Amino acid sequence: MSNSTVVGRETISQSEIVETSGNSSVPMRRPDGKLVKGGPTLNPRGRGAAMPKDLREAARAHTDEALAVVLEAIRDRKLAMKVRLQAVNILLDRGYGKPVQSVEADVRTLNLHESHLKALLDGNGVSSGTVIDHEPA
Repeated sequence: MSNSTVVGRETISQSEIVETSGNSSVPMRRPDGKLVKGGPTLNPRGRGAAMPKDLREAARAHTDEALAVVLEAIRDRKLAMKVRLQAVNILLDRGYGKPVQSVEADVRTLNLHESHLKALLDGNGVSSGTVIDHEPA
């Protein structure tokens, strides 16, 4: 009995495969967190189906009527201002597109090699400012 499994094009030892649960439909991962190729997929049903063409065409056939309802809501002074403003937003979004939203981000780069080395040095009781002399053997 072999201790390795061929999954897709890869040969993986049984000790490398990590079961994430007892469910066989859950993808298996390696110790480094990567998915094992050829195993169950994370998205078994695939991408959702697009709206059927005939349904889309039927909805578009009522565009004029829908626009008339939106305009009626805007003009109806008996409706709450909140409802009227929502109708205005619907009309403007369809006519001009939704406004561009700006996002403020503080992006920083991280040198993983430096961080890893610092963590190794700190974990061994060596301060990061200490110079270690090393003579080749």
